[in-house]
Amino acid sequence: MDKALAKERLRGRNCPYCGVDRKILAYGNIENDGKEVFQVVDCIVCEKQFTEVYSFRRVILTDYPGEDFRIDFND
Repeated sequence: MDKALAKERLRGRNCPYCGVDRKILAYGNIENDGKEVFQVVDCIVCEKQFTEVYSFRRVILTDYPGEDFRIDFND
């Protein structure tokens, strides 16, 4: 697999294998280990599977009086 092509496809939220649009991808349940979130994705066209990993960057406390209160984890 060409890593540059896979990365380009993923940036467009497409299947890294065949490039099909994300509207055709089937997203599984979200799992959380406290630091990252994992979601298995199945491509209906090429029948391949990959896992998307999300890292926590920020929490927004929307009930904070007067304004959004943001806590960044990158600081």
